[in-house]
Amino acid sequence: MDFLDPIKKRQRTVRLNIGHFLMVTLVVTGTYILVLRAQGYDIDPGSGEVIQNALVFVDSAPDGATIKVNGQEHKDRTNTKLALPDGSYRLELSKPDYRTWQREFAVSGGSVERFTYPLLVPQKLMSTELQSFDGLPTIATQSPDRKWVVLGQPGSIDTFIQYDLSNLVGQKPASAAFKLPRGLLTVAEGPWSWEFIEWSSDNKHVLFKHIFTGGQEFIMVNRDNPEQSLNINRELNQNPTDIRLRDKRSDRLYLHNQTDQSLKTADLKTKTTLPLLSGVLSFKSHGDDVLLYATIKPEDPAKARVFLRASNGTYTLRDIPISTNLPLDIAQFDNRWYAVVGSDAEQKAYIYKDPENVLKARDGRKPPIVSVLHSGGPISALSFSYNTRFVMINSGQHFNVYDAETQRSYRYDIADRLDPGSKPVWMDGHRMLIRSGGKVVVFDYDGINKQTLVPSEATIPIFFDRDYEVLYRIAPSAATAGKQDFIRTELRVLPK
Repeated sequence: MDFLDPIKKRQRTVRLNIGHFLMVTLVVTGTYILVLRAQGYDIDPGSGEVIQNALVFVDSAPDGATIKVNGQEHKDRTNTKLALPDGSYRLELSKPDYRTWQREFAVSGGSVERFTYPLLVPQKLMSTELQSFDGLPTIATQSPDRKWVVLGQPGSIDTFIQYDLSNLVGQKPASAAFKLPRGLLTVAEGPWSWEFIEWSSDNKHVLFKHIFTGGQEFIMVNRDNPEQSLNINRELNQNPTDIRLRDKRSDRLYLHNQTDQSLKTADLKTKTTLPLLSGVLSFKSHGDDVLLYATIKPEDPAKARVFLRASNGTYTLRDIPISTNLPLDIAQFDNRWYAVVGSDAEQKAYIYKDPENVLKARDGRKPPIVSVLHSGGPISALSFSYNTRFVMINSGQHFNVYDAETQRSYRYDIADRLDPGSKPVWMDGHRMLIRSGGKVVVFDYDGINKQTLVPSEATIPIFFDRDYEVLYRIAPSAATAGKQDFIRTELRVLPK
């Protein structure tokens, strides 16, 4: 029998070993080829040489959109990955009943581009009137988690309506009215108004400024338990001109007084305040201990000196001409700090990357300026996008944007004039939103893919649900003259 023959047994073993070797070689080679293909490597059909393509990630909301590259339809739909050789391209994303999104770009071998943010807007926007009001809300704001919308009841100083955008009854968010405690607000003759300051990170507390004839006061509204709302001026026996939350907490504050230029910290639990800095013209905080602030330069009163205060000390960042508007901002992106110093007098904003790492060495080096943005006029807005990747500076129709991920800058003018009383704001991490001609207009960070959406009141914010599938707004009623409606607009095509 063959299995007892030593010679044939050795031959069979050799054949098995060769087969195993060939199989392992095939698997390893195939895996290696797949890895190379995943990294963009391919064979040039013209020269037969191995080349490395660029990798281009393409997503869209909603997904499943048709992809065209230089007019040629790609076999895959969004969300997917493309391998493209060196060159310039025109990318188009389309889907039935939606407006086309498009962009031109260039890539080089081995580079990576990510178009993971395209928003496809329905060709026809469907809206539903949810509630009618006798006038404009006295205040309107949305919580950071985009779950709650709070509106001040028109004609009432102390009555509010809150909507839960995550709890729908049909298409209408569940709503409930709440009233501030009696005696919480100062009663004064004459006109009054509310001004939104900021939300705490618990999505329950929102800080408002109550402006009345002869004064102002800051109110910490607890939308979840209105009876626990606080008049901060009375609680602390202070009369600051500005209050900001410290580390986005409702019980820890920064108090700024522009009259004596003092900056204090406050604790609402213990009802105590502590002096922090003097001579402060403007400031911006981040977290618990990071503070960017400007003071008058001692040796030159016409200039302001900007400091960065962090856990390791206080450092001088730069000097700028003093003006009534000294916008400052600071944030983290990809674990790197970015500080922005705006100069209205110079019509510029200076962006610093990780300035503390350089300054704390105290070896005479200056912190690196990664970009200088030009506003083209008095600075109307300076802010980070929601994902902190972009920094925007604006004046009228002129925009300048810095991309911290790609280290590119975009400077452009839009054709649309902003409505009086409105400023550009970030819609999300990649798009901006303006009001022009009484309508909502959105466009990408570099000014392209402009989309005109729906009518809206310029002084009332626009709200979105968590997934940006629905837009909520206040606009004049189409049915009743003089009324204002709270309206829901679909940003997805509804099933037929």
